Amino acid sequence: MTANELRIGNYVFRDSIFIETVKSIDKNVVFTGESLPSKVEDLKPVALIETDLISLGFKKWGKHKTYSKGGVILHLRRRGFVINKRMPIVHYLHQLQNIYFIFTGKEL
Repeated sequence: MTANELRIGNYVFRDSIFIETVKSIDKNVVFTGESLPSKVEDLKPVALIETDLISLGFKKWGKHKTYSKGGVILHLRRRGFVINKRMPIVHYLHQLQNIYFIFTGKEL
C-alpha cells in the first residue's frame, strides 16, 4: 500500500491489530487521530470480506455472490471482488472505499 492509494476516511490496520480511520496524509506519514503518526509502510490494508460488505450496507442478491449499493455492483470470484472485467480486482477495504466514492461521490 502506498500513500497515493489512501484517502481521508479510509480504514487501515495499524500494528496489525487496530483498524483506524485515516484523518490526514503528509507525504509518507499518515495520521489516524487514534495514535501517533504512522509511516505508510507501517500500515496494512484491511482485507475485504463479505461480512464487511453487509455491514457497509451492501445488499446480497439471492444465492449469488453479488452485492450492490448505490449503483456499485460487486461480484465475488476466486481471485477477489470484481466490478466488471475491465476493472482491477478489489482485495482491500480502502480500494472499495475509493471506488465507491469515485462512482457515487459519497463515502462508505
